[in-house]
Amino acid sequence: MDLPGILHAQKAIARFPGWTLPTDGTRHMSFAAPIEIAGMVVQGLCLEGNCEQDFPDRHVCFELVVQKTPTRRRVVLERLEWLSLKGGHSNKRRRPVGVPRRTDASHWHKFELNYQPSSRRMGNDNLSVAINFEETFSTYENFRIFVGERLKISNVELVTRPEWEYSLFYEPGPAAPDFLEWGSDP
Repeated sequence: MDLPGILHAQKAIARFPGWTLPTDGTRHMSFAAPIEIAGMVVQGLCLEGNCEQDFPDRHVCFELVVQKTPTRRRVVLERLEWLSLKGGHSNKRRRPVGVPRRTDASHWHKFELNYQPSSRRMGNDNLSVAINFEETFSTYENFRIFVGERLKISNVELVTRPEWEYSLFYEPGPAAPDFLEWGSDP
C-alpha cells in the first residue's frame, strides 16, 4: 500500500499502550500505538503522541508514522500540534500559495502539503509545510476527536487523557520559555 493509500484507509488502534510516565529526569510523556487496516496490524504503522506532564491541556502532538526498519527511514505522514509551547511553525520560503509564512501554536503538517507525488514519497524536510487549523479546540478531547477523524482512526477514544500534573501556582502561558524544548527539564 502506498503512502496516500495508508493515509486515506480506514484505520483502528490495535492496542493502546498508555502514555509513558516520565522516568529519565524529563517531564516528557509519549506513546506509540500500532495501527491496523482492514483488521490486520500493519507492520511499523503507528499513531504516536507526545506531551509534557507539567503543561496540562496544551503542547500535545499526534503523528501518523511508518516507523524505521533496517531498510527504511522513519516516515511521518502527518503531524497535528495543539497549543505548542514552541509557538507556531515557520514555513519554508517556497511554499504553496495560501500557506502562511508562520502558523499559530495549533497547527497541522498536512500530508497533501508535504507529499511529493512525482517521487511518491514525503519531502526531505521533515514535514516542512504546515497550516493553521480552521477550527479551535477547547479541550484535549475535542482535539483527539479531530485527529481521529482526519487520520480515519475509528477508535481514537482509546487514547486516554495524559496524566498531567496540575499546579495551583503556575499557569503556563501560550508560548514556552526560551529554554523549553521537547524532553528538557524546565
